[in-house]
Amino acid sequence: MNDYDVINAYYQLIFNNSRYFVLDYLMDETRRTIIKEWLTFNDIHLDIVDEITEGIQRDILNDNNEEDTLRHFSKNAVNQLQAFKYSENRKYQVVFFSGLDEDYEVNQIFSNLDYVRSLQSDKIRTFTNRKILFESELLFQRPYSALIKGILNIEKWPGILVFKDDRYRFIKIREPEHIEEAFEMIDNDTVFDYRFENTDSYFFHLSDLHFKNNKATEKHKLLLLSSIDQIIKKIDSSYQTKFLITGDLMNSPTVTNMYQVTSFMNLLKKRFGGKVDFVLGNHDIITHGLNLFRTQKTKIVAYLLGDSIRVIENEKIIIVKINSMVEGNFARGSVGQIQLREIDEELEAIEGLRDYTMIVMLHHHLFPIRRDEFLKQKWVDNIFIGRYIDNSKALIDSDLLLYWLKSYDAKYVFHGHRHLPSCIRHGNLTVVSAGSSAQSYVKEDKRHYLSYNILKYSHKHRKFRYCISVYEDVKKTGGQRLKVTLI
Repeated sequence: MNDYDVINAYYQLIFNNSRYFVLDYLMDETRRTIIKEWLTFNDIHLDIVDEITEGIQRDILNDNNEEDTLRHFSKNAVNQLQAFKYSENRKYQVVFFSGLDEDYEVNQIFSNLDYVRSLQSDKIRTFTNRKILFESELLFQRPYSALIKGILNIEKWPGILVFKDDRYRFIKIREPEHIEEAFEMIDNDTVFDYRFENTDSYFFHLSDLHFKNNKATEKHKLLLLSSIDQIIKKIDSSYQTKFLITGDLMNSPTVTNMYQVTSFMNLLKKRFGGKVDFVLGNHDIITHGLNLFRTQKTKIVAYLLGDSIRVIENEKIIIVKINSMVEGNFARGSVGQIQLREIDEELEAIEGLRDYTMIVMLHHHLFPIRRDEFLKQKWVDNIFIGRYIDNSKALIDSDLLLYWLKSYDAKYVFHGHRHLPSCIRHGNLTVVSAGSSAQSYVKEDKRHYLSYNILKYSHKHRKFRYCISVYEDVKKTGGQRLKVTLI
C-alpha cells in the first residue's frame, strides 16, 4: 500500500461507505496495521479500526450494506465515527499529488509531512504522499469519487486536489508560491470560483459488448452506464465526448441484438451528449467462424455499416474506421489492399491532412496482448499453445496495415477482440486495446471485471496524455480498479 491507498481508505470510511473500507482494508492484518499507523500520525483515532476480530470478519462477508456492517461494532465506536464524519464534512479536503518526475522542486515539499500538516486548520484537512510513484504503481483500487478527479489530471501532477461536498478542483503546482496562492483561495472560500481551460478532449473506448437478449446483458449495460456517468461528472471539457466501439457489438447478428446495439448507442448520445463511432467484429457478421451470410444477417450488416472516415474539423482529428473482417475466417481478420486503397482516396481529398491527428479503429489486434499483473493469469498464456491461440485470433495482414499506418505517420490504433485492456508502444505507434465492456469477464481472485478505457487528448500538445483502463466488478462487492498508463 502507498499513501494514496491509505488516503483513499480514509475517504471511503468518512465520506462514502464504511462497508467498502472494512472489506478492502480492515480484513487484512497488514493493511490494518498500516492504516492504524497512518491514522495515529495524523492524530486521528477511530475505535472501529481496533474492534475488528476474526468473528466480525466472517460475519461482514455476508452483509449486504453499510448498515449491516456497522451493527457488528460497539455503539460508542459507531457514534464516534458519525460525529467525526460530521466534523470532516464541514472542512475543505486537500490532497497533495506528487509528480511522476523527480525534477520538480515542489515534490520535495509535498513529501514533507510536517509542512503539509502545518497547512491544516479548523476548516482544512490536508494529506500527502511521501514518495514519487512509478508507473507500475498507478493502479487505484475502488477510488473515492473525489479522488477520481485527481486521477483524471494525472498528467498535470504535481498538483493539489481540493474538494468539499460535491465541488472539486485540481490545481497544478509548479512553484512553492503556487501552494500559498491555492491556500489563500481556500481561506477566502474562492477556490471553486474559476473557469477551466478547454484544451482537452475525452475518448471512451468500449469494445466486445456481445449484446444478446438476456438478463445479464441488461445488468451489465446498467453497470457500464453507471460507471461512465460517474467518470463524466468529473470531466471538465467543452468538447463533445467521443465513444469508440471496436467491434463485436452483438453476440450474433440477429434483428433483436441489432436493436439492442442501436438503442445503446442512441442512449450514449442522448445521456452523455456523445458522438459514437464503431467498427464491426467477427461476431457481428459471421456464424460458426465462417463467412456464410444469410439474407437476414446480410441486411443487418448493411444497416450497421457506416462511413469509413470521420473528420472532426474543430479539433483537427480524423477517425479512420477499418473493417478487419475482409477475407477473414474464424476469429482471424484481414484488412486487404483494396480497402486501404479506397481509404487512401478519401484521405487524399482532405486538405492539410498532416495537420490532423489520425486515430485508426479496427477490431482485430496487431500485436500479442498480455493481462495486467493484478489479474488472474491463465496457464495457457505462458506456454506455446497460449501464443498459438493468440496468433490464431490476430490480423492476417498486420504487416500490410503497419506499413500503411507508417506511410501516414499515424500514431494511434484502437482495437478490441482479445477482451484484455492494454496500452502499449511500438516505436512511434501507440496501440490501445479494450477489454469486454458488457459481457465477458477478466478475473482477479473472486472478482469478475468488465472494462473500458478512457483517454485524454490534449489539443495544446496534439497528443493523447494517458489511457485509464476502468475495471468494474460485476459482483455485489462493487469493486473497481483504475489502471493508468501514461502515453
